[in-house]
Amino acid sequence: MVFPGCMPAGLFATSDLLRAANERSGRELFRVDWVSVTRTPVPVWGGQSLQPTALLRHEHDAYLLPGIWATPRGVLEVLEQRALIEALRALPPTARLWSYCAGVVLLAAARKLDKRTATATWWMQPMLEPRFPRVRWSFSETLVVDGPVATASGPHGYLPLVEDLLHRTVEKSVRDDVVELLMVPQARSRHPLFRRLDMMNVEEELRPLLAHVLRTGAAQLDLRGAAARLGTSTRTLSRRVLQSSGISAGEWLRRVKLKQAADALTRTSKSVKQISFELGFSSEASFHRTFREVLGQTPIAFRQSFGERVGA
Repeated sequence: MVFPGCMPAGLFATSDLLRAANERSGRELFRVDWVSVTRTPVPVWGGQSLQPTALLRHEHDAYLLPGIWATPRGVLEVLEQRALIEALRALPPTARLWSYCAGVVLLAAARKLDKRTATATWWMQPMLEPRFPRVRWSFSETLVVDGPVATASGPHGYLPLVEDLLHRTVEKSVRDDVVELLMVPQARSRHPLFRRLDMMNVEEELRPLLAHVLRTGAAQLDLRGAAARLGTSTRTLSRRVLQSSGISAGEWLRRVKLKQAADALTRTSKSVKQISFELGFSSEASFHRTFREVLGQTPIAFRQSFGERVGA
């Protein structure tokens, strides 16, 4: 889907990845149209124009909305796309809608994320949470699929979206070839303890568990509850985690939760007390103790070592 000012690079890349999946499969699994609210050429970011080949109506299997190039203060300029927002709102609830980066704002404005869990790029959290309170925001997740709607964070969010699509539609050998040969790896976590705990780096069978951990408070998180949530036994889940990660299931759960806390420490200006409360630790003291046991330093020291300056 194209609209004035959007960044088309992710759309071109997605088209290339789907074409590669077609060629690797030996049959046409995917067909791409360039969709807009009008048939006139659309000026996109970078001084180019794209010619739509179809109108935005409920006649395609799915729609992918890209982001825009914007500063933190200007990201809500995407709300000026009134015609597109109204066209999105008119689509039926069953329409499959995918977006990433600032494009997620369009889905939120069209009320397609109401009462759904969604993610977006981390620095947009202060702007999106108060403006769209009916959305269950989960900024710590790289990819969130809730019913027919899928959202991803970052300007390269099309990558986990495409990877999830391939996971559900093509053979494993096809998917593995496309992912290994054509997808740019996600940037590594700056702390070595967390490098294998992002959605795209976790083994496929652990991804539902990862999503469960990210959405569960630390004090309520345990192996028995996680196994029950995933419909398996604690013994089976423990074996899967150990085989996939090389560490015990309990330690894996703890590391995922601490990575969530570490992301909040390094990418937001929230206080340690607020982070420990929002992530469901039993107390700030408990959060300090667990953080120091695993990482060897206090949350404040970790923020000073690995923190990124948050855009204003």
